[in-house]
Amino acid sequence: MYMKFPFSGNGPDRHTLTRGSFALALLLASGCTSLDPAEDLDRAMEITAPRIGNVMDPAPLLEHDPRIPSSRWNVKVPLDVNTAVMIAFERDTAIRVAMQEIVARRAELVDTELPSNPVIGVGIGAEIDGLSGAPSTAMIMQQLTWLWQRPFRMDAADARRRIAILSAANQAVSLNAQVRIAHTRVFEAQQDIDITRRQMEISEKTLEIVNRLAEAGENSLLDVDEATRSHAETEAAYQDSLHVLRLRQIKLLATMGMPDFSTKWETIGDFELDSSVPNEKDLVNRARLLRLDVAEAAQAVEVAHANAGLADTRRLPDVGVNLGWHKGFSGRQALVPGINVSVPLFNNGSPAIAIADARTRIALLNLLETERRVVEQTRTALEQYHRSDQQARIYRDRVLAPAISAQERSQKAYSAGKSSLRVVLATQHNRFIAERSLLAHEAEATTDLINLERTVGGSFELPLERPRVETSPPEVDAEDLNS
Repeated sequence: MYMKFPFSGNGPDRHTLTRGSFALALLLASGCTSLDPAEDLDRAMEITAPRIGNVMDPAPLLEHDPRIPSSRWNVKVPLDVNTAVMIAFERDTAIRVAMQEIVARRAELVDTELPSNPVIGVGIGAEIDGLSGAPSTAMIMQQLTWLWQRPFRMDAADARRRIAILSAANQAVSLNAQVRIAHTRVFEAQQDIDITRRQMEISEKTLEIVNRLAEAGENSLLDVDEATRSHAETEAAYQDSLHVLRLRQIKLLATMGMPDFSTKWETIGDFELDSSVPNEKDLVNRARLLRLDVAEAAQAVEVAHANAGLADTRRLPDVGVNLGWHKGFSGRQALVPGINVSVPLFNNGSPAIAIADARTRIALLNLLETERRVVEQTRTALEQYHRSDQQARIYRDRVLAPAISAQERSQKAYSAGKSSLRVVLATQHNRFIAERSLLAHEAEATTDLINLERTVGGSFELPLERPRVETSPPEVDAEDLNS
C-alpha cells in the first residue's frame, strides 16, 4: 500500500535532504553499545581464573603469535605442570578462536542496535519532445520496522554474546584440565621407565646367578631358559616404556601447541591425592550451578525466547516512510512525503511464530538434557575417582611392601640354594606387577581427580553462584563512534 500527501511550495534542495538524513542517523546511533570487546574478554578471564588457578590478561592471548616459541621454559629445566599450562594458553588456537567469537558477537550486538540505512534516490529527466525544461526528483526513504524488532534482536544478540563469553571460559577450563592430565601421563611414563629399568636389573642379576650355577652343574638348562625368557620379557617392557614416554610427550606437546618440539626433556611433579573431595550430593549441586555448559544452554533458551518475540512482530506490517522532492517541467518544486505499509494479507507470520515456538521448546529440552548429562558425568567421575584412589591406597599400604619383601627373600634363599628358580621368578614378576599397578592407580587417581574438578566446573573451591555475564553493556556517544 502506497500513499502520498503532496503539497506545493519552495521546499529544501537535495543537499538539505542529505544533511537531514545524516543527522537522523547520527541521532539514532547515539547511545549504542561500544564495539570495544575488552570488557567481554576480561569477563571471560574473570570467569576462568578461579576455575584454573591462573590469572592472565586476555590481550596477550589475542596478540601473541602462536608460531613464536614460548620463552617461559628452558628444556634444560624439568617441565612443571603450571609452566605447561601457561605455555598452552599462550599458543593454543582454540582459545583464540573463542576470543574472536566474543569480538564477533559484540560487533553483532552493535549491529542489531543500529537502524537500517536510509535509501536516497535521485532522478534527472531529459526532454525528448523538443520543448524546454526537464523534471528532477530526489527522495529519501527510511524503513521503520526495525523500531519494534530492535529490542528482540538486541536480546538475542546479547544472549549470543554471553554464550560466547561462557564458551571461551569453558574452553580455557577444558584446556587447563587437558594439559594437567597430559602432564600427569608423561610423569607416570617417566616413573614407569624407572620401574622397568630396576626390574630389568634384578632379572639380569638372577640370570647371572643361574648361568653361574649351571656352569657349576648345580642348575639345569631348563632353569637357564626360564631365566633368559624372564629377562627378555623385562627388557621388552623397558623398551616399550621408552616408546610410551615419547608418545605421551608428543601428546603433551601437541596440547601445549608445540607438536614439532623435541622430546628430549623431563617433567617434574607429583601425583595429586585429595581426601577432602565433597560428597556426591554436594558435587552434583555444584555441577548444576557452576558448569559453564549449563549456563550456555540457559542462555540458548534466552536466544530462543528473543527470537520468538521477534517472530511475533511478523504479525505487524512492515512500515517505511519517505520524503521526496520534485521539480516539474515548469520549474515548480514540491515536497512529497509518503508512507509504505506492507499488509500481512497472505502471510500473517503464523509459520514463523510456530517455528520460533518449536525452537524455544527445543532449547528448553536441550537445557534439561544438559543438566541430566551433567549429573551423570559428575556421578561417574566421582565413582571413577573413588575406584582408582581406593586401588592406589590398597596397593600402596597392603600389596607393594609384601611383594618387595617376598622378592628379596626369595632372591637370598635361591642364592643360598634354599629356594627354586620358579619361586624367584614368580616373586620378581609379582613385585614388578605390584610396582607398575601402584603407579598406574596413582596416576589414574590423579587424572580422575582433575577430571572430577573439571566436571563440577573447574574447582571444588568455587562459591556456589551461577556464572553470570552482564546484560547491559557500556554505552558510548555518537562522537565516540566517529572518533
